[in-house]
Amino acid sequence: MNNKTLALVLIILVIVVGGFIAWYLLQNDESATTNLNNAVSTVANRQRPPESTVWIIDGNFSPSVITIRSGESVTWVNQDETARQVSSMAVGDSSAGSLFKSEELTTDESFTHTFDTAGTWSYYDELNPIKSGQVIVE
Repeated sequence: MNNKTLALVLIILVIVVGGFIAWYLLQNDESATTNLNNAVSTVANRQRPPESTVWIIDGNFSPSVITIRSGESVTWVNQDETARQVSSMAVGDSSAGSLFKSEELTTDESFTHTFDTAGTWSYYDELNPIKSGQVIVE
């Protein structure tokens, strides 16, 4: 082989090997990023309480019906400028009394209740009783 042919073969070999190394490193970077994202997501889910949020906006509960598992909590957050007060009773059984009752919630204040008993629980705003919602506990 002459020097030009040898030089050309070496250049092609360097390009092929360099391309393979670059491809390999990119594959490992994507895999490492995916693994890191999965690990962060797992840790975040472990730290997040099994809790659902009901927003009080313009006097309405959003969502108005929420389904959770027994032992989980619901947090009501007042996003109104008007005070709200969340209270509940068992659906169809007014003699059961109130399962929970919050203090008056001003803007950005919240109230959390943990539901340990399966069933359907209605709730309403004591300061505006026409507004209501339900928690379904499975």
